[in-house]
Amino acid sequence: MTKKTVRGLLDTIGLEPKDWELEPISEHYVPGIGLGATDYAKRWAYDGYILEANRRFEKAIGISKRKNGRPKKSEEQTYDSLRAFHMWLELRGMPETFRARHTNRELIAWIQNRDDLSPSTMKLWKVSGSLERSLSIGRTFWVLTDDWQSQRCEAYWKRLGED
Repeated sequence: MTKKTVRGLLDTIGLEPKDWELEPISEHYVPGIGLGATDYAKRWAYDGYILEANRRFEKAIGISKRKNGRPKKSEEQTYDSLRAFHMWLELRGMPETFRARHTNRELIAWIQNRDDLSPSTMKLWKVSGSLERSLSIGRTFWVLTDDWQSQRCEAYWKRLGED
């Protein structure tokens, strides 16, 4: 049975919680944009959502500078952790059926084919034989479940937005 995608509270009336899932954010739908909004406004809201997500992720990539010697990376800033965090960031708006169904290899191929990522984000996903292993190590660090849920990622995401 396929789940019905809903946009708001009124769409869930008469449905069981297991029978619906939220519609993923796209160029045609952004939560909080009303029914009377023009396509132009929806597109700009989606662009703003992508820009904010990229800005926060760029902040996560940044390394704090020390005066002497090589800067020490925190565990959140290793490539393994950044890859898993970025994948979580991209998948959190997707339906649960999409997140749980695909393997790490399929998700890596999906993210490498995207053309809306920033250059520094694309560096994370350069073709390499160890991307699957790296993503698995990062998933372990962030305690990501099979459907890409993580309280640790949520807390880190909130901490990035506080500054």
